[in-house]
Amino acid sequence: MSSLLFRFILLVLVAALAATGSFLLAYAAATPWLDNQRLALAEAGMNWQHRLQTLEERVATRRIGNEEEALALGRQIERELGEGTQVCAQPFGTPPRCTAQTPHGNKRMRWLPADQWGTLHVSVPAQTEAMAGALARYNRTLAILFLFSAGVGVTLLLWVMRRQISRLDAVRHALSRLPADFETRLPAGGRDEVAELERSFNRMAELSGELFAERAQMSAALAHDLRSPLTSLLLYLELAEGEDEPASRAEFLVLARNKGAEIARLATQLQDFGAMTAESHLTTRVETVDVAALCRTLWAQTTQDAALRGLVCAPPVGVDASLGWPTDPLLLERVLANLLANAVKYSTAGGTLRLSVSHAPQQLTIQVGNPTALERTPDPILAALAEGRPVRKESGGYGLGLNLVARLVGRLGGHFDFSIEHGQCSATVRLPRLPAGMRAGDAPPLPEHPRGRDCL
Repeated sequence: MSSLLFRFILLVLVAALAATGSFLLAYAAATPWLDNQRLALAEAGMNWQHRLQTLEERVATRRIGNEEEALALGRQIERELGEGTQVCAQPFGTPPRCTAQTPHGNKRMRWLPADQWGTLHVSVPAQTEAMAGALARYNRTLAILFLFSAGVGVTLLLWVMRRQISRLDAVRHALSRLPADFETRLPAGGRDEVAELERSFNRMAELSGELFAERAQMSAALAHDLRSPLTSLLLYLELAEGEDEPASRAEFLVLARNKGAEIARLATQLQDFGAMTAESHLTTRVETVDVAALCRTLWAQTTQDAALRGLVCAPPVGVDASLGWPTDPLLLERVLANLLANAVKYSTAGGTLRLSVSHAPQQLTIQVGNPTALERTPDPILAALAEGRPVRKESGGYGLGLNLVARLVGRLGGHFDFSIEHGQCSATVRLPRLPAGMRAGDAPPLPEHPRGRDCL
C-alpha cells in the first residue's frame, strides 16, 4: 500500500509539472498577443494622463470672476473627461458646493485657476474604457492559459488513474468468471500492488484449474476402483445363489466376502484421505504399543488374504519378542494395514511377502517387501511421492494406499521410503520415539510441498 501511495503522490507531482509546462508553453505562444495588450493598456494610460495634464494647464491659465463662471468651467471639464467625472467649485474660505459622494476608485485632484478665486475639486475615474478593455482582455487571456494548463494536468491524471482502474476492473471481471473459466490470465506487468494482484490471480487460476481437473479425474478413478470389486461381489453372490453344492457355494461366498472387504478397505482409505486433506494437524494419542503383537495379528490376516491370491507369506522377522514403542496405536495400525494390503494387491502370482521389524534407541523401522513385475520404481510413482499427490494407475483407478501411508507416517514425525529394485518392491517406515503424554494436535505436521497440493 505504501508503494501505491507513493506512486499516487508521484503521479500528482507529474501532473502538476505537466500543467506548469503546458502553461509556460502556452504563455510563450501567447506572448505577442499579451505584449500587444500591455502596450495598448500603457498607451491608454498615457493618453489619459496627457488629457488630465492638458486640462489642468488650461484651468491654471483661466481667470474666474465669480461662482457661475467656476460652475460653467466645471461642467465643461465633465463633458470633456466623460462619464464618472465630478467637478466641485470651492471659493476660498467656503465649503465646496458639490455634496455627491466620490465614486469608489476615482482619482481626486485639486486644480487652482489663475486668479486665485478658489479651488476646483476634480474627481476622475482611475482608468478609461480603453484601459479597462485592454486590462480585461489581458486577464481573460491569462485565465484561458491557466484553465488550459489545469486541463492538461487533470487529463493526464485521469488517464493514468483510468488505466489503473481498468486493471482492477479486469481483475474483478476475471474473478466473476470463476469457477466456470480457469483459462483466463491477466497481463501482470510492472512491480506495483496491482501487478502483484494480477500475478496472484494467475497463480490462483492455474492451481485452481489443476485442482478441479484433478478432482474430476479422482472422481472418475474412484468410481472405477469401486465398480470393479463391486461387480465381482455381485457376480460371486449370483454364482453362490445358483450353486447347489455346499462346498462350491461356500467358496463363492468367501470370494464375495473378500471383495466386500476390499470395498470396505477402499472406503476407509477414502475417508482417511478426506480427513487428512481437511485437517492441518492430526489428533494423536500417544501410548506404548506392542508393535510385535500388532504385526503378528495383521500378518496372520494378510496370510489368509495372500493364500486366496496364490501368494506365500514368509515368517515375519523381529516380532517374536514383545516390543513396546510410544506412538499412536490407531495410526500405526492404519499404516501397517495399508502397506500389507498394497503388498497383497500388487504382488505377482506365486511370490513371497516379507515383513521385518527392527528398532534402535530412538527409531523404529518396519519394512514390507513383495515381488512385482516391474524392474524399477516407475517415474510417475517417484514424482507422486516427491510432490505429495495420488497418481492415477494404468488401470484407471486412483492410488490412495501409499498416499495415506506417507501422510500418516509424516504426522507421526517419521519417514516413508518406497522403491522397486530388480522385481522386488520395498516399503520402509521409520518412526521416532514420541514423548509420552503428547496431547492432541502436538504431532508434527507434514512438511510443505513444492506446489502446495495434497500429499500422496
